[in-house]
Amino acid sequence: MLCKDIEALWAARTEGDLSSEMEAMMNAHLDGCSDCQKMVAALTCLEYSLEGLGEYEVETPPYLKARVMAMIKERRPSLMARLMSWASAPRLIAASLVFIAFFGGMVTREMILNSSVGELLASRKITLEFDAPGASQVGLVGDFNNWGQKAVPIKAEQIDGKWVFELSLEPGRYQYSFVVDGKKWLPDPNAAGIIPDGFGGKNSLLYVNGGDRATLL
Repeated sequence: MLCKDIEALWAARTEGDLSSEMEAMMNAHLDGCSDCQKMVAALTCLEYSLEGLGEYEVETPPYLKARVMAMIKERRPSLMARLMSWASAPRLIAASLVFIAFFGGMVTREMILNSSVGELLASRKITLEFDAPGASQVGLVGDFNNWGQKAVPIKAEQIDGKWVFELSLEPGRYQYSFVVDGKKWLPDPNAAGIIPDGFGGKNSLLYVNGGDRATLL
């Protein structure tokens, strides 16, 4: 038996398709070949790693549907382009969902424990501003309102081309974005931080501290 046969025989053994006679021959070869022993050890580690991955559940972020629909309205391709890309579209969407689920799941709300429990749970008044003088409409969406899918009281007014939003939030960490004219999702240039949303766009970061008043970090 040659070393090149061991990998195929090991795969057959894993699937339960290896006869007892062939398994005995494979084991005899492994007893006297250190290189094949290392290869089998590496394959065994890989099997355990793949089994562990099956325990994780992939969840897509709540803003994905709204963001996709906005991009479709803004950048609807021609009929020919849609026909040409139809075959590859399902794979592209599936890959995007997996990427966003894994990396988006790493971003969570973090409560800042520097005050009493009662103060931490109390909502804070937040004011966000966005300059868009040429826009006819600007909306505010984020994980605090399930990216526009949940009704949350938000006071909005336009002052000389500047859009001002007021809302109440509990202390924590939030992602948000401004939606201009119902199509363009834009980050806040004055945000505490800007991070990729995993779908080619960017989200703004908002930190709300506990205490007597809201603090944007």
